[in-house]
Amino acid sequence: PVPPPDLEKCYTDALDHYYAERWPAAIALFEKVVAQQPNYLRAADRLEDAQRQQTLVVHYVEAEKAHASAQWAAAIEHLEAVVALEPNYKSAPIRLVEARKQRVLAELYDEAQRLFSAQKWPGVVQVFARIDMQDPDYPDPTKLRATAKEELAKRERERNLATLYDQALRALDAGRLDEARGGFERFAQLSPNYRHTEA
Repeated sequence: PVPPPDLEKCYTDALDHYYAERWPAAIALFEKVVAQQPNYLRAADRLEDAQRQQTLVVHYVEAEKAHASAQWAAAIEHLEAVVALEPNYKSAPIRLVEARKQRVLAELYDEAQRLFSAQKWPGVVQVFARIDMQDPDYPDPTKLRATAKEELAKRERERNLATLYDQALRALDAGRLDEARGGFERFAQLSPNYRHTEA
């Protein structure tokens, strides 16, 4: 039987939209064709492929939005959906690898912030060592690393001063007055406001 002219036109228009990648319009017209004649030419196959392509587009666009706003979990979810449907779709595989890496880095930075809030300076520095292994240029807008290193250096200075002071005291107690005086003088030069240092 000869198909009705409107069916033929509908199918031709659907093909036009299909090859122009106007998926919603193609889907709507192929659905009309299939509703009238399920086996008309390749309408059912084209409908299925157009629906698949539309799904890919939606997920890819959402993944790009999530990527742009650093919403890594959402980006990964959409990119995984894309790759499951078509493994080499556009740059989805590369974007997926990058999103997974960025999620790990974001999680590490969150941990650094938690440790920073608790003033666990060695932990902060160790987290940044892990971040550096994946991305040495990863941003640190709140200067967590620099502050933690300063605090560790300050603690080290305080430990060294305490050791110097204690050595001077032991020398004084042992009657080694010149050694004690020299120790207290060095201590006073390094930290004049630390403690009373008269020998």
